[in-house]
Formats: sequence, C-alpha cells, structure tokens
Amino acid sequence: PAYGALANPKPPTLDQVADLLDRTEALVSVYTTPTATFVWFVGSGRGPALHVSPLAQADVRALVAKLRATLDVGDRPSPGSAPVDLASAHRLYQELLEPFASRLAGVSSLVVATNGDLATIPFAVLVSERPSAGEPAWLVRKHAVTHVSTVAAFAALRQVDRRATAAEAFAGFGDPVYRRGVVPPAPGAVRALVRAGPPSSRDAAFTDADYAQLPPLPETRDEI
Repeated sequence: PAYGALANPKPPTLDQVADLLDRTEALVSVYTTPTATFVWFVGSGRGPALHVSPLAQADVRALVAKLRATLDVGDRPSPGSAPVDLASAHRLYQELLEPFASRLAGVSSLVVATNGDLATIPFAVLVSERPSAGEPAWLVRKHAVTHVSTVAAFAALRQVDRRATAAEAFAGFGDPVYRRGVVPPAPGAVRALVRAGPPSSRDAAFTDADYAQLPPLPETRDEI
C-alpha cells in the first residue's frame, strides 16, 4: 500500500498538506492556464490562500525564456558576459509569490510544486525586490527552495514511515588494515580482485588468512 501511494498518489486536501508542514515550512502550487495563473499557498498554522495572477501561459513562457537565456551559460558564446535578467526574475516573483509576502514571514523552507515552463527554472533565482545597483534580493537568501513534481507526490513522500529503526546497533570500519606492510593504492587506482573460493566454501565464515588477501580500500574512510 505504501508503494502504491507513492507511485500513484491521490491529491491531498489543503488541510492534509498543512498537517505535513512544520511552522517554518510553506508550500506553493502553481498552475498556469491560457488566460491566468493560479497559485495556492499552504502553511502550517497560516491557513490556505489562493492568488490568481493575470499572467497567461504565453506570458509565463516569454518570461521564463528570457530568464533562462541568461541562466543557461552553455548557450552563450561568452559565459558571464550577460547578467541575469533580474527584471524577469522580479516580475515572476511579483506575480506568483509577492501576494503571500506576509504569510511567508518566518518561513525558512519553501516547497514549490509546478510544471510546464515554470518547472524549467529554479525559483531560488527569483528576486523579491525591484532590481537596483546593489546585490539582488535573491529568494534563496530568504527561503531554502525545494521543487517537487506535484503536491500529491510531496504528501506521499512525507507520509513514508521514517520511524523504523534497526533492531541492533551498527558498527562500521572504513579502510581497515588486515595485513601490515601493505602499501595503500592511490585513490581511484584499479585494485586487484579477490577470487571467491570454491562453491563448497563460499558460505563458510572468513578466516584471518582470507581477510588478509583483501586489498586496501582507502576511499571507504569517507564512505563509512
């Protein structure tokens, strides 16, 4: 059932979404249409809200294209030569998030659910204040921004049981020394493979001699 809810989640109600958020989190869901853009806001203890922006799909597509043209440095012959389109970044903020400015006070983590053209840009680069000669007021300076595909997917992920704990404690050892005098290989170097024993002994417990044949694994010091 848990996998089915994750693979094919049902749309939750706004109250259900609010129950999944803590007091420092908020979620906005953006849906564009040919004539307008609908933005839903949900926050824990703040109550849901709806804003309808006059931005149509064509308007959103044009703003996103202008903004992406300055973000995709690989598409420019001289990366860094053109500044970020702050005007478009601020316009998108004005139309989509500014109506919720008072509700976003005290919110440190903002979850964004959208699709289409808006899903091709990170909301972190939106600008919350009118561009000036100073440092742009990047949205990410106020809120950590997370993108999700749908509100239903967000709810399904939050409802996954994370309380399961191991029955026994775990102890791990990174890059153990099984044999003295072995020169550690350089990181990334190809190491020898240890051939498995005959079928009759594969299930038997390793002996000290077996472990001594294992090559050093210096990368496991960080992996553990």
